[in-house]
Amino acid sequence: FRKAVAGGLRRDSVIYNTLLSGCLQHRQWRVADMLLEEMQQQAVERTSVTNSVVVRMWSQRGDLEKAIAAVYGALETQGVPSQGGRRPRAAPVDAYVGCCLVGACMHHREPKRALEIFRDMRTWPHFDGPDLRTYNAMICGLARHRFLHEAVKLVEELCATQHTARIVKAIGHGTFQQLFRALRERGDRAAKLSEGLVRTLADAGIAMQHSWLAD
Repeated sequence: FRKAVAGGLRRDSVIYNTLLSGCLQHRQWRVADMLLEEMQQQAVERTSVTNSVVVRMWSQRGDLEKAIAAVYGALETQGVPSQGGRRPRAAPVDAYVGCCLVGACMHHREPKRALEIFRDMRTWPHFDGPDLRTYNAMICGLARHRFLHEAVKLVEELCATQHTARIVKAIGHGTFQQLFRALRERGDRAAKLSEGLVRTLADAGIAMQHSWLAD
């Protein structure tokens, strides 16, 4: 990289994102920190790819708070244009970055934080989420952590606002299987919740799959 730059290679976000992705894959945290600092020094724009890598990096390093701070720090300048090209443009936070962040919360066994952030997303400036992929991550994570009322409520939101084909495509069979398994494990305490979920899916034209009810 250094030789290529010395030979005239233009420093841009594509190059840095590629290097940062490699650092994430190989857990080279010191190199990643150096690259991020260099991006700032060279006024290289952070993209949504950069921010998604940063979130996953801090999650793998065991620091959820820094992952959250990275996203909210980027949101402070989201949509603010660069000034004379002398400083980076506002770091984009798109739906995938949001999905990575709630996924990090679930990975760190913080479903309540994930819910707070998910709800807060609707107020984020210049933000195109939460998208169906984020709903899938939330429903799966909430079911895994036994936040069953909240998981079912998100399914109900989707069924009320999204086309059936989009729901079936985005919410994987594994997610529904996990949710129904968690409901069964609660037994009679979750019977009404389970029955309501079945009705919601039926009303939305989503056919029940045998695999969802299998142990």
